[in-house]
Amino acid sequence: MITVIVPVYNVEKYLARQLESITQQTYRDLEIILVNDGSTDESGQICDEWAQRDQRIRVIHQENAGAPAARNRALAQAKGEYVAFFDADDTCSPHMLQALYEAAEEHQADFVVCGFKILTFGRSGKYEQVQSLPDKVYPSAASFRADTPAMFDVNLLYTPWNKLFRRSYLQKHGIEFPETFWDDFPFNLAAVREATRVVRLSEPYYVFYRERSESETAKYRADMYTKRLEEHDWLMQLYRDWGMLGEESVREFLSRRHLERLLGCVENVCEAGRSLSHSQKISQIKTILYDPNLPALLPYYRARALYTRVAMAPILSRFVFGSWLVGNAIRIVKQRLTPLFALLKHRR
Repeated sequence: MITVIVPVYNVEKYLARQLESITQQTYRDLEIILVNDGSTDESGQICDEWAQRDQRIRVIHQENAGAPAARNRALAQAKGEYVAFFDADDTCSPHMLQALYEAAEEHQADFVVCGFKILTFGRSGKYEQVQSLPDKVYPSAASFRADTPAMFDVNLLYTPWNKLFRRSYLQKHGIEFPETFWDDFPFNLAAVREATRVVRLSEPYYVFYRERSESETAKYRADMYTKRLEEHDWLMQLYRDWGMLGEESVREFLSRRHLERLLGCVENVCEAGRSLSHSQKISQIKTILYDPNLPALLPYYRARALYTRVAMAPILSRFVFGSWLVGNAIRIVKQRLTPLFALLKHRR
């Protein structure tokens, strides 16, 4: 009834704990597809060993093509009525698939979304945060769309791994993972765009581990600012198509989301180290501060925490040197006091 898809790439240290959590699910009627995406460590061998131990596991070995291609290849071969997309270096509660499946069946949902935990590890220790909202059933597109700003705010709609999708729903609307980095977000935008029946569960069934310095979410990206502009355009278009762009709550959410991501882009530039000269960093920060969206968004922006308001001040005033100082301060906290950085980001 459920196909679990796991793209695998160079995660030999973490893979077994995720496979343990998947195979120990209380819901047993599973098809588990592992896609070894050209791993250069022992990940492929680990996949094969687990397939020998559990007949529900099927392994696909392919040349490295990225997580989107790996997920799409498995999705094309999936046989389950429902499909879940898990990352290879995380874990999930043993009751996760049972709970999501029962909710999907009871309410005939296009997909079910649940809460999750984030475990952040660093030199100074560990920080655990829970991303969740109360249980709720959305029987119509309108009722679901009205709550999407709040759900985006606690990151429930950005990732695929805290959801169970009806496979026929994905097929009907041609929803796949686009061939791009950070493919989770556009995939989820396509999923929420067409949804008419959704269930939200408060329980944090999935555990996301933030502990790999080489992961896609941890490293410097030269094209991050361009990507943030693209994401903002996608969200604006989504709410425009839904006829909600004029709503005050939507405007406030979109403004806060994009403007605070500009701060993240400044920090990303400071993260570049020696790959960029100081003058190049200043030039890129100036480009970010003169984002063409800023004038239209500024009237709706409301910082939710005092330290966010302080950090955002040079961004909003287009003070380049001050933004560089703030970006470097964030970079130092992120590197040396990672749990503190996660705490501040969580409560911003």
